[in-house]
Amino acid sequence: AEKKNSTKIYVYCWRGGMRSRTVVNLLLLHGYDAVQIDGGFKRYMNDIVWKGLDRFSKQADTLPKFIVLFGNTGTRKTEILTHLPKNVPTLDLEGLAGHKGSLFGHVNSQVKAQKMFSIGLYHFLTDFRDEPYVFVEGEARKIGDCHVPEFIIQKINNDTNRILVQALVKTRVRVIREEYEITETSLKQIREATNSSVMIRNAGKKNVEHLNKLLNECNYDEFTKWLLLNHYDPRYRCNKQKFKYSLTVQSDDLQKCCQQLEKYYRSLLDNKEESNNS
Repeated sequence: AEKKNSTKIYVYCWRGGMRSRTVVNLLLLHGYDAVQIDGGFKRYMNDIVWKGLDRFSKQADTLPKFIVLFGNTGTRKTEILTHLPKNVPTLDLEGLAGHKGSLFGHVNSQVKAQKMFSIGLYHFLTDFRDEPYVFVEGEARKIGDCHVPEFIIQKINNDTNRILVQALVKTRVRVIREEYEITETSLKQIREATNSSVMIRNAGKKNVEHLNKLLNECNYDEFTKWLLLNHYDPRYRCNKQKFKYSLTVQSDDLQKCCQQLEKYYRSLLDNKEESNNS
């Protein structure tokens, strides 16, 4: 049969048995370039993904330097990663995890399992391992259900190119409201997170009652503002105040912010080239 296109299709089942073999034969019959992964998904995870990440962890000093975006919740850090020019490498860990990295991070998200997160991370590191610099957001050790490898956390905390992203409170409220668009499903998720034992322990029972009152009144802007100023900001100051920053940017104007960051990235490349030539 004539080939449909030049894209190779890799097919696997759990152990690389008859099911995937049958699918490959059907694809070949209809003109597709298909191959079966010998050993299946189990071998792929064990021999490629897990061993690959372990190899990267032992060679962490040869990986790209991280340019780490730090900033309060709602300062558009993840949005920046997706709006930088395509020729500027970015690693979106929250995107790989399908989670926004907070108590409410699962709302309006398709949460990924650890295996899928690890697959995405492995392939990113494989594809971009020769880049000198990569933008990444400062993350915790766990994003949703996904554990970030320790060597990635160490690079986030120790690589010296740190950017502080700031924005007006009104911008942050608007951004969060857009990300957590209110629907019947999302509102149920928000209520569950608000009344969780974690929130009660961190915010206190009276404050949780106040938050529920705002939700019942559909006062979502004030609900968001309260969480930002009274829950997230104090926790951020406690965790990140030890860092020194190479640059501070305002993300209220996203386009201007990305232009500043691209300029900073280009300056790092120029300095590296000059250093290599000297």
